[in-house]
Amino acid sequence: MYGVVTTCLLSGYNVMYPGSAEVALEWLATLSEDVVVAFDPSNRVMDIPQENLVRVLERADWTLCNESEASLLTGEESLDDSVATLAQRTVEPESSCVTARAVARC
Repeated sequence: MYGVVTTCLLSGYNVMYPGSAEVALEWLATLSEDVVVAFDPSNRVMDIPQENLVRVLERADWTLCNESEASLLTGEESLDDSVATLAQRTVEPESSCVTARAVARC
């Protein structure tokens, strides 16, 4: 028997492909507000349909990405600006969390 869902991690791959995206988004909409949702957009973030991306970000409590993904999601050039913009797109901008890993430059 399955227990109560308290947290979930949703990958960009879950909301990228027709068919699986609809299933994942419908399921996401049924989750209680008490469920903590973390979203990892994946390195193919640009392949996620915009409408799916909006729905996920509006529900996400956490967004987990790297610097490049954060920039692609927001159009911002700086990591700080990308993180701030992503936080504003989430379910609770005042309490959401965005983790973006900086990329080492050689």
